Amino acid sequence: MIDLAVGAELEAELEGVRRLGREFLRPLGIEADRNTAPVPPDHPFFAMAWRMGLGQPLGVDERARAGPRISARRGVVLAEEMSYWDRGMSVAMPGLGLGGPPLIGMGTAEQKERFLAPFRDRERPHWAAFAMTEPGAGSDVAAIETTAVRDGDAWVLRGAKTFISNAMRADWIVVWATVDRSAGRAGHRAFIVERGTPGLEDMRYEHKMGLIAYESSSFTLRDCRVPAANLLGGERHYAERAGFKGAMRSFNATRPAIAA
Repeated sequence: MIDLAVGAELEAELEGVRRLGREFLRPLGIEADRNTAPVPPDHPFFAMAWRMGLGQPLGVDERARAGPRISARRGVVLAEEMSYWDRGMSVAMPGLGLGGPPLIGMGTAEQKERFLAPFRDRERPHWAAFAMTEPGAGSDVAAIETTAVRDGDAWVLRGAKTFISNAMRADWIVVWATVDRSAGRAGHRAFIVERGTPGLEDMRYEHKMGLIAYESSSFTLRDCRVPAANLLGGERHYAERAGFKGAMRSFNATRPAIAA
């Protein structure tokens, strides 16, 4: 029989989120709606929530120790409560977001150490992002047109991404591209593109009718040179359509919280 009990520890944490909801999440969501602009990343609320450990389902190290069932339950319960107060604010929360599953599931040991390290710092909030959606490719992820071409010790990315959550404030973005359009899903590769990388241009947030509190960003990859070391998982990882499978695992990891 499935045990759906929340438990005393999680219930206490849930009550804390309710207080935050009344005092911050809903008022900030309403303010964002009135201003027709996302809540800026330097707002004191995000630093406070980050120090409380609410920036992601579990801390970088704690998630691995707790196991998938505990992590999923906690993530779903907290996502449901935060979304009750304001769905946009729940997405705006700092943390790994959709960028976390591919890095944790596909990344090399060196990549994990390098790119997860800032998220262990609880003094300043950090964001990551996941860039799959394009102007001409959304639910059909096999149709992405952003290309990646190897050039010496780097990959050159060309294309555009749109409606990417929290991209403007992210330390790094997992960008999906294809090395061979004719190969379909087998051509997919994932790259970690760091903030400030030359060629990561035209960063802007899209104006929406709802969920204003978090930014849905669009940007251009204009001859964007990414170090070969930033190919997520390394070249060996991409046998048997592993890139596409990694993207699907990333979506699957967040489906419970989205449903909540």
